[in-house]
Amino acid sequence: MNTRNFPANEYPELSGKRLELLKELSPAIRRVLVAYDPGDASPRQGLLVARQASAALGAVLVEREARTRTQLLEAIAGSADVDAYLSIPGGFPTGHYRTIIRLANARRLPSIFHTRSESTADALISYGASDSDAAREAARLVDRILRGADAGRLPVERPAKLQLVINLRTAKQIGVTVPPSLLARAERVIR
Repeated sequence: MNTRNFPANEYPELSGKRLELLKELSPAIRRVLVAYDPGDASPRQGLLVARQASAALGAVLVEREARTRTQLLEAIAGSADVDAYLSIPGGFPTGHYRTIIRLANARRLPSIFHTRSESTADALISYGASDSDAAREAARLVDRILRGADAGRLPVERPAKLQLVINLRTAKQIGVTVPPSLLARAERVIR
């Protein structure tokens, strides 16, 4: 699998699940901002899945192109009528998660990202494969290759486990009450 097109810990179909989690967090969420880089192929399938899920969930995706820092800042600052932020990994926004989260939190927008990492630590929710699990899996595959396995014959493997992480400090900061049903499903709750 080409990691430029699909990051190792991201699967496009999870964009729909992340949107579902936002709606479970707050059923009143109607308009969800997505900043994406149209020049990069990696977010395209995730965006397509999010579009399909938004229709089924009664939500509207507010899509904003972000190929530069200026476009990214304008996308977030200029979307006064949105209720939440959905991250779809890939392209320019990927390197600016801290900025996105800082701006979303300042506007009191719930945000959801594909992984819990240093750059997404202040996001309200993350849902996806663990970076450390992905690194261990990559090390296992490298070991197999070094022991003589043909890299071209190794199967592309999906993560065995997805993690739901909820940051209650961020929830308090932005004035969101996380439903107990969502907290009960979280693998990790940051207090």
